[in-house]
Amino acid sequence: MFLMNLKFDEKSKIKAIQRAIKVVADGSFGSYTLDIMYRYFVKPTKPYLLNAYGSYIIIGRPDSVNIISGEMKGTKHYKNSISGTFSTGGEPISITINEGKVVRPWSCHILEKRPESVLYFDGEKVGIQRQQYAIALPKNTKWAIGGLGLVKDGDYNYFNNKVEGFCGRFSDVLRRTAHTAIYEDKWGYVGLMFVKNKNTHQILRILKNLGVKNAIQLDGGHLGSINADGYRYNTSQKQLSVIQMKGCD
Repeated sequence: MFLMNLKFDEKSKIKAIQRAIKVVADGSFGSYTLDIMYRYFVKPTKPYLLNAYGSYIIIGRPDSVNIISGEMKGTKHYKNSISGTFSTGGEPISITINEGKVVRPWSCHILEKRPESVLYFDGEKVGIQRQQYAIALPKNTKWAIGGLGLVKDGDYNYFNNKVEGFCGRFSDVLRRTAHTAIYEDKWGYVGLMFVKNKNTHQILRILKNLGVKNAIQLDGGHLGSINADGYRYNTSQKQLSVIQMKGCD
């Protein structure tokens, strides 16, 4: 949705609104500007779907995040969910905490002594840290999920796949394919993102356009999946890690 053939004074007003809600003031009124206005003024409490910049994102509050681990018959059984982090052998292999309980205690490249970026929620705020072990996170962590770090505190130079061991034979996670990611925006909401046919650098550009604060990339390829009202993809693919926004019924 875009408003076309706007007069000069109308574009000026839109730019003023965009500056007020702290998004790019380009004078175009599309789905993203509308979404930010919705979050800024309405402050929604239930998850909903945003389609912006070639991505599909389930937006929700951090206390609505539910991380499910183990053998599952697809995201189709979990409304408002995406495929989660890296996994093999019947379980996730990246740091995972849910409801305060540690599911996976160390990073996916622990044998190479590499940390990974972990997005976590301590009951009050969302944070991101590079860690090898879950025990190093705040003691009151409610949920945490590890992956490839993309953005920290609005710094888009934070991304360093070599530091986290996503290089050499593990560099395939950067390729152009289906991917999922999880992020925190500057308004304190969490986004569960799905993209098709994108590589990591393209995902970074999308995140920059969205103005996110903290973000990590999750697994993808044949596992990449989303199940949301308005868009579903690959929902029958078996999964070992799924991230869901609760409070959707």
